[in-house]
Amino acid sequence: MSRNASLILISFAVIFPLHLFAMFCQVYSWYFVSKSLALAEKQQSVSFEDYLGYICALWIFPVGVWIIQPRVNGLYANATARLSS
Repeated sequence: MSRNASLILISFAVIFPLHLFAMFCQVYSWYFVSKSLALAEKQQSVSFEDYLGYICALWIFPVGVWIIQPRVNGLYANATARLSS
């Protein structure tokens, strides 16, 4: 095997697991944020179906944030109203 081919294989062996780990971290962050938002809205335990919509909205990031932001603003307004009274 030539030196270039072995260098490519070594590079692939390093980059591919790192890429998989980065993808896992991104999907896990969607899961965590979605579940936390659903828990904050319902104030009780939630099932996967309750926050699947949030995961899909975060997947299409710019549009998803545009959809989710009013709900986050409402949660923030409720929290500040409870703290001020």
